[in-house]
Amino acid sequence: MFERPGAGIFGYLKSQGRKPSELPLNVLRQFQEFEKIIAEQTSANNKQGGAVGAIKNAFMKVQMLGMAYSADAEFPALKNCLDDMMARFNGDEAFQDGIILYSWIFFDFPATKGGCPIGFKVAETLPDLKSFLDAALKTRLGIFEITNGNKAECHLKEFFTGNQVKLTQGLDTLGGSKKGSLILARPINVFGEHVIFGDISEFPASRRSTIEDMIWRKMNLFFHEENDVASYEKMMTLAGPYWFSIIAKDDKNDILSPDHYLLYY
Repeated sequence: MFERPGAGIFGYLKSQGRKPSELPLNVLRQFQEFEKIIAEQTSANNKQGGAVGAIKNAFMKVQMLGMAYSADAEFPALKNCLDDMMARFNGDEAFQDGIILYSWIFFDFPATKGGCPIGFKVAETLPDLKSFLDAALKTRLGIFEITNGNKAECHLKEFFTGNQVKLTQGLDTLGGSKKGSLILARPINVFGEHVIFGDISEFPASRRSTIEDMIWRKMNLFFHEENDVASYEKMMTLAGPYWFSIIAKDDKNDILSPDHYLLYY
């Protein structure tokens, strides 16, 4: 069910009513590059197996259509978003998982001002991925403290909301993270497992007060809602480019404004 379609990207798009011939040349070239690596990724995902492998394979299908929708005149902001994110961060060491950038673009960024992310449109086209998309569209980035864990499981507590997450894969899957460390991550509960969707960025426990204060100031300046929890959740949903500019490894990237996403409209 979660295998890569045998016909490849272009055949799959045709089967979903998309016409590759109508896509701009630069988008076709992106697909061609994507096609070169997707076979290797799918093979690796199948070997990995389990929920993580299934999530990665399902997400690659979402990427196919998400990129195609960026060529539609109906969604110019989506194209602006993709172009800017790729220009700034494509090839950066911090984004090698291929998930953290695209998951924000397709599942968080409103494709039209005040509208829904393009993932909801993709969900209408991919009913076979309903369980994955239902779960993915409920996720967002968060800042979590690792409160406990071992190789079997990992316990997280989120800043401001106090939400607690028990991952069904342990600390060894989080790059050797330890109790008290902070992570920027997107948890997802799907296919019977509660795991991290994509890679994480880790901050030492000693930076907790600095990071918490920084979030408080930024969210109340740019995303001031009725309370801190609502402000935090809005910030973590919409300020993806800001966080990406913080965790980027390349020093040429400037720190973006938390409301940078508005420029795409």
